[in-house]
Amino acid sequence: GSTEPGEPHYYRLQGPRLLAEYDNTQRAVNHVHTVWRDPERDFGLDLLATHYANHHQA
Repeated sequence: GSTEPGEPHYYRLQGPRLLAEYDNTQRAVNHVHTVWRDPERDFGLDLLATHYANHHQA
């Protein structure tokens, strides 16, 4: 990203278990978007799969 004030900038860190983004490129660089994820797990359980495993066993 730019090092000048008022210029758009975007940063991304990515690894096997981390994805972090900081995006400030819109609306005269006055509107920030961020993302933080675990690409392997996406910070959650598969609740539907858990429900089926616990309540709909064949």
